[in-house]
Amino acid sequence: MKSYTVIALAIAGSLTIGTATANTLDNIHHKNQNARHSRHQSERNQVHDINNRVKDRHSNFRDNQDQRQDTFRKNQDNRQDSFGEGLDAHRDAFRENQDNRQDSFRGNQDNRQDSFENLQDDRQNSRSDRVSETRDRIDDRLN
Repeated sequence: MKSYTVIALAIAGSLTIGTATANTLDNIHHKNQNARHSRHQSERNQVHDINNRVKDRHSNFRDNQDQRQDTFRKNQDNRQDSFGEGLDAHRDAFRENQDNRQDSFRGNQDNRQDSFENLQDDRQNSRSDRVSETRDRIDDRLN
């Protein structure tokens, strides 16, 4: 009987140790599985993060590009407007200068004409005076 008891105890002990070992191995397996799973999840999250960052960068790039294009268009419109205004101002100034030049030219022409006529009148008067003086001298000599 002693031998059966020893065998039974040995079997019970080995079962207990086997069960404990199995539980331990099972726990280790599950821990490894969980670790693998969490590693996989973190890798997937990293990939998603990278993809999201790429998408964000791309959309930010597009937004910045759109903003730059809008700013460029606004600046072009402003330049066009200010160029048009500047052109109008130049045209107006040119016309005003032309008008002033024409007025000045006409005024100068009138002044020249007046001075020419006055000079002609003075010459005529001077000639008339000389002619009459000469006549007077001739008359005086003849008399």
